Amino acid sequence: MNIGDLIRLLIILIASFLGVSDTPSPPPAPPTPGGESGRAPLVIEHVEVQVMESYPMQIALHVTGYQQDGCQTPIQVEQRRDGNTVHVRIFRQMDPAAICPAVIVPYDATIQLEGGFEHGTYTFLVNDYRAQVTLGADASAPPSGPPGDTVMRRPVVIDSVEVLVLESYPMQLQLVVTGHQNDACNVPVQVEQRREGNIVYVEIYRLHNPAMMCPFALLQYHDTITLEGGFESGSYTIHVNDYVVNVTL
Repeated sequence: MNIGDLIRLLIILIASFLGVSDTPSPPPAPPTPGGESGRAPLVIEHVEVQVMESYPMQIALHVTGYQQDGCQTPIQVEQRRDGNTVHVRIFRQMDPAAICPAVIVPYDATIQLEGGFEHGTYTFLVNDYRAQVTLGADASAPPSGPPGDTVMRRPVVIDSVEVLVLESYPMQLQLVVTGHQNDACNVPVQVEQRREGNIVYVEIYRLHNPAMMCPFALLQYHDTITLEGGFESGSYTIHVNDYVVNVTL
């Protein structure tokens, strides 16, 4: 055995002692496409409650908002009902490893709620957005008299509310309200208001006969409403139908 053979033998012994093999190890497995995913809820900006003329009443939610990236992933909707509270979840199943364009994608859809609705006050939770509506007492039973004897509340859709503080003592508040009604029936608009501590509730609606045939058109609404009573310094929350505004005096 010459010196070259001795060197090769020594290298083999050292490699065996250190656990080194001349057989290459297999490469790590690539990640499986479509692996573990998570829910990415949409951002909800506005919810309009639409009441259908039926018995029992049917409700649809006109929802607007956006998704925070440009990934083209299907949007899913889940809903459940706990008494007079309806939970609606709008989301996408996203792969956490997905790389998405940094753009905002608008969302606009009308969601038909399951089941019928009797008279009462209902709360709708759409992701983090909360809306509330009161349905007229006439929904508790089918009409028993001739057509025209049954009426229901149809709220005006509120687009904006501006709070005006009048120079008086105690302070007086006025609300400049704009919105629209979803038909062109010539029915008087009524306003009711109540106050619970530092929370003011204003309901703007029409008493509408469900059997009435109305022109299909949007009718603009604009009015200035003087709130009852005086207001001291502090923070107040004002609900105008499903529109909420906060003011600090």
